[in-house]
Amino acid sequence: MHGNPLAPLRPAPLIALYALILHWTYQHKIAPIFGYLGSRYREPDTASYALAGLMVLLLSFALPRHMRRPSDFVLWMLYVMVAIPAILVPQYADIISKDRSLALAAVVTADFLLIAVLTRISPKVFRFRLLMRPSLLWAITVVISIGFYSYLSLTQGLHFSFAQDLSSVRDTRLDYRQQVAEQGALLGYLVRIQANAINPLFIIKGMYNRRWSLMAAGTVGQVLIYGLTGYKLTLLSVPALFAVAAMFRYSRQLSGSLVLWGVTASSILALAIDNVRGGAILFTELFIDRLLLVPGTLTAAHVLVFDGAPKMQWSYSFMSPFLSNPYGTTPAFLVGAQFSGDAQVTANANFFADGFANLGWSGMTIESLVLVLLLWIADGASRHLPLKVTAPLLLVPTIALVNGSVFTSILTGGLGLVIALCAALSGDGWERETRRSRRVGGPQELESEPVAVGATRAEPGAELSPRP
Repeated sequence: MHGNPLAPLRPAPLIALYALILHWTYQHKIAPIFGYLGSRYREPDTASYALAGLMVLLLSFALPRHMRRPSDFVLWMLYVMVAIPAILVPQYADIISKDRSLALAAVVTADFLLIAVLTRISPKVFRFRLLMRPSLLWAITVVISIGFYSYLSLTQGLHFSFAQDLSSVRDTRLDYRQQVAEQGALLGYLVRIQANAINPLFIIKGMYNRRWSLMAAGTVGQVLIYGLTGYKLTLLSVPALFAVAAMFRYSRQLSGSLVLWGVTASSILALAIDNVRGGAILFTELFIDRLLLVPGTLTAAHVLVFDGAPKMQWSYSFMSPFLSNPYGTTPAFLVGAQFSGDAQVTANANFFADGFANLGWSGMTIESLVLVLLLWIADGASRHLPLKVTAPLLLVPTIALVNGSVFTSILTGGLGLVIALCAALSGDGWERETRRSRRVGGPQELESEPVAVGATRAEPGAELSPRP
C-alpha cells in the first residue's frame, strides 16, 4: 500500500477543521480573556467570510501536493501559520473594518499565490555549493558553540529554567533586551546563530545517527538559551524538531498536507490538555494563540496603525543610512504600544504585516518577492541534501518568518546561516552505520568529498512576540 491515508488529494475538509479550530478558540478562549489587550471578537460578515474561505482553499491548489524541495516545506508552513490566519482571523477579530479585512485577505492571497507560483521556477543560477571538508565544518560548529557558551558563562551565567512558568517570562525577556542594549548587538546575533541554526543541526544529526550526546548537546543548549532570553520558541523548538525530523524520516510519501495535519492535531491536543487541567489556557495560548492566531491579529493591527499614516520604508533597518525614521522606533514597538499602552511591548509580526508597515500594500509584495529569492537560494544550496535534513534545519528560521520580516530573517532569524550550512554540509553521513552494511559493503557513514561552488548533483529521491 503506497501513499499516506491522511493525505487526500486536496485537504479541503482538513482546512475547514483547522479554520474552525482557530475561530472557536479565538471566540471562546482568547477574546474573553484578552479583550483588554485588543483581542475582541465580532461576528464576521457571512459573505466576506465565505469569500475569505474560498481564498484559503484556492491557495491550497497552488501549493505542491508533495514536498520534494526545502521550499515546499517552507511554503506549507507559511500557508498554515501565516496565510490562513492573516486571511481568516481579521474577519472576526475586531481590529480593522470588515471591508478592510476583506481587502487584506485579497492582497495576502494574491501575494502568497505569487510566492507559490514563482518558487516552482527554481532558476539554475542559484545552485551552488560551499567548498569545505565535512570535518572542518563540524569542527567550526563545535568551536563556535564552545566559545558561545563560554562567553555566556562569563558575562551572563548559565542556568536551567524548566521551573520558569512558560506563561510568565516577560521579565526574563525584558532583562535580556536590556543586556543586549548594554553589550551591543553581538550578543543578540550570537544567541540567534546558536539557537536557530547550530543547536538544531546538532539535534538533527544526533537523532538521525543516534549520537545521543550530540542530540543532548543541542537540546541542553536550547534550554540554556531559553533561560537567558525567555524565548519560548527556543524551548518549544526541541519537540518541534523531533516531530518534523520523525515525519520526514518515517513517512513514505511526504504530502504537503502532513504539515496541516500536524498543526491541526497539535491544536486539538493543546485544547484537550487545557480542558483536562481544569479549563486553563496555558497550552492553548502558547500554541494556538501565539503561533497561529497572533500572526492574523498582528497583520490586521499593522494595517490599522499604518493605514493612512507615514510608512517606515525600512528606515529603522537596512535603509537607515539613506532615510530618516519618522517615528524613531520600529513598527513592532509602535503597534505594541498602541494596543497595550506599554511602550516596552513588541508586536513583532510576519512579513505581510511588516511589509505593510514599511510601504503599504506594495511593501507586502516586495517582501514576498524577497522571500521567493531566498527560497530559490535555499533550494539551490541544498539540492545535494536529503529533504529529511533540510526541512528540520529550516524549521526554526521559518517560524521566525511567522514573527518577523523577510529582511530580519536573513541574519537575526538565522535563515542566511542555515542556507550556508546546507551548502557546506555533505549529502552523506545522515544514516547510522550498521554492522550489516559494513559486512556487505553497504552505505557507510562517511562524509563525501566537498564539491566546488557551481557543481551540481542529482536530487536525492527524484520569538514569539507578546500579545499586542
